Amino acid sequence: MVKFKRKLAGSEKPIDVVDLDDAHPVDEAKRPKLEIASSVKCEPTLKVEEPKKGPDSVRTTAASLLRTAFKRLLSARGVGAEGGGSEIKNDETAAQWAEEVEKSAWLNRDRPGRRGPYRAEMRRLLHAIKDDGVGRSLVERLLREEIKPKQLLKLPDEDLLSTAQKTRREEILSNALAEARVVREYQFKDEDLPCDHCQKVGGVTWEYVAGIRDGFTKAETWGSSSGADRGDQCRAACLHCSAKWLFEK
Repeated sequence: MVKFKRKLAGSEKPIDVVDLDDAHPVDEAKRPKLEIASSVKCEPTLKVEEPKKGPDSVRTTAASLLRTAFKRLLSARGVGAEGGGSEIKNDETAAQWAEEVEKSAWLNRDRPGRRGPYRAEMRRLLHAIKDDGVGRSLVERLLREEIKPKQLLKLPDEDLLSTAQKTRREEILSNALAEARVVREYQFKDEDLPCDHCQKVGGVTWEYVAGIRDGFTKAETWGSSSGADRGDQCRAACLHCSAKWLFEK
């Protein structure tokens, strides 16, 4: 126990002060130790946004995706562009095609007549190449040199559609055409009146056109009896051939 003299503020008489650590010593072996769990990680509260990809990064990604797609198709075919079957030859050919296609798309991205922006063109072509049927067809044409890689972007949509997409498109067009051919039946139906075009009977419907019957006439005929002497104007439609025509009844 250690004692020492100390004066308190405002007092002239010193007092004895005892060091408590010496008065009550602590066994260091029994003192609890503080440990920091290794699994606890300090995360920064401020989130740092990742830098946006520049043009070079986008172009590199597009070329890489094209190269992978072309190589897969060449490997599945079993031969390279010059008849070889090695993976090295396939990879070289795929890299060359991808480079030409990507470069052409980038150089022509702002020219008039393009279908869309650079990324949209790349997505359109990649989607087509990833389809086995479309991809194999394009690869065969490239190998036979019927088309050049840079011409792939100029192909019509029909050449880049899969079989399922073509079938679906034909169904939509067929349904739209069928709906367009549907003829609205008019108020009356005449079983004996022949069609003015196909001459068939039994499918003609007709109705009156607004005119004298409904009190609507041309201004120049007002006050005259010439309009009243004529028959009623009607319009007819044939349910057989979808023809439409006007006649007087």
